Amino acid sequence: MAESLFLLYFLACASLNSAVKLPLQGNLQDNSEGRRWKRSTNVEITGRPEQGYFTDIFLGSPAQRFSVVVDTGSSNFAVAGSSDVGIDRFFNSKQSTTFKGKPDDKINVRYFNGSWDGYFARDSFKFCQTCDTGTVDVALITSSSNFFVSPSVWQGILGLGYKKLVQPEPDAADTVLDSLADQRIYNQIFSLELCGRENQSTTHLNGVLELEPPVRDEDGYTYTDVVKEWYYQIELTGLAVDNVHVVDDCYELNKPQAIIDSGTTNMLLPTVVYWNVLAKIETFSYKAANLSSGSGENGLTRDELKDFILRADSLCKEDLQTSIFSWFPEIVVQIAFNTTHNFSINVPPQQYIRQTMDTINKQGKMSEKTRCYMFGIQKSEAGTILGAAFLEQLTVLHDRVANKVGFKVSDSCRVKDPVFTKTVSALGLRGDQGCLAAPRSVLPTAALAVTLALIALTLGAILCWWYQEALKARLAALCLRFRRTQNYTYMLNSEDEESSLQMELDEIRTDQVE
Repeated sequence: MAESLFLLYFLACASLNSAVKLPLQGNLQDNSEGRRWKRSTNVEITGRPEQGYFTDIFLGSPAQRFSVVVDTGSSNFAVAGSSDVGIDRFFNSKQSTTFKGKPDDKINVRYFNGSWDGYFARDSFKFCQTCDTGTVDVALITSSSNFFVSPSVWQGILGLGYKKLVQPEPDAADTVLDSLADQRIYNQIFSLELCGRENQSTTHLNGVLELEPPVRDEDGYTYTDVVKEWYYQIELTGLAVDNVHVVDDCYELNKPQAIIDSGTTNMLLPTVVYWNVLAKIETFSYKAANLSSGSGENGLTRDELKDFILRADSLCKEDLQTSIFSWFPEIVVQIAFNTTHNFSINVPPQQYIRQTMDTINKQGKMSEKTRCYMFGIQKSEAGTILGAAFLEQLTVLHDRVANKVGFKVSDSCRVKDPVFTKTVSALGLRGDQGCLAAPRSVLPTAALAVTLALIALTLGAILCWWYQEALKARLAALCLRFRRTQNYTYMLNSEDEESSLQMELDEIRTDQVE
């Protein structure tokens, strides 16, 4: 599920260079119904490398507890409804007094990697033991293929995307967020904070899902529009590696879409962008690791580093954590603020060079000296997918009412080792004319040039043929007149007529020669 696919507006700014201001909204309920200010609900998130981020939820009456992947790149809520490879428990519908299901209505859901079969049902749901309870649609998984990670520490998936992303079709079920909002349990605003690991000696990831968070002017979010309500699709305006932009046309970053997706571990880039990024990283890394010839630090060879970057081979060496991050450059992603301004979020190498579970020894403990890493940038046919490698150390506010996404550096995530700085920049001027559609002159240029050349050649041939035929006809007419002049000199002034015809013939021959 780590590769699944993988999306309040009233902004008031004192000036474009000031912090983005956002008025309070979302927590004040309708007073006519006697509702008051409601406190937000914080739900703890945990995770494991290569298994993503997940949280506990409670389903059924009495409640059964399950761990589910927190996924903003999908919209289905699904839990194992029978035993499956890799999982240690599943939802027992017979033990729930509030369960309503249709086991005969089969559905099949496919992700970029993996799929499952099951059926829809409805039952009681809550995010924690003391949280308010609502009724939601849930898909019970009866069989799966490459969906559960074996051995899996989670038993389902909580899709936080828009209803249009519900599979197998949007009308098949309501999302959890839509259902809870309809029942006035929570509103349609939530924030997600993925913190990563606190240090390199732990295998646990952590974070927070905050439901109905208070939104204040001073919170410091910088916002971008959700350009299409299915994934949280946003507009990217640029991408730089080591301060060098890697695309001339920002449309390449958004083709066919750019989304933020907590259910994806890595950063996925469109083919053209991916190869440009890798070329820059490879050049930087060979030099930084002293691999211009032979082996460099830690006995690292050029081929090992190349396989690590290009083939996604894990790289395992003793004391690798002391040097590996210095071999790779920082990446900066630029995001649209509006049609004239954008802002930037950096991705340090400590985020896209990701420690793996291979580091765990047979006793289940972290190896003291050996560290294993994976390269967290991949090629994608589905556009740009900004997964955990990008989102970690940020608090991301998802406003499904105003259809905006806000970013700020997390106030609570703590990373002790390795130390790096995550930033959300101030606003800057955009240098593009829009990045969501291909410029008209870009895509058809080559085909148009060929077409115009063929048209020109065809017209030239036609004109040449016509001109030759016209000259032949004119010459034939003059020859006829010349013969008549010789035969009927008694009717004409022969000397003047012959002289005139001779001049015309000379002119035609000159045209033919030219």
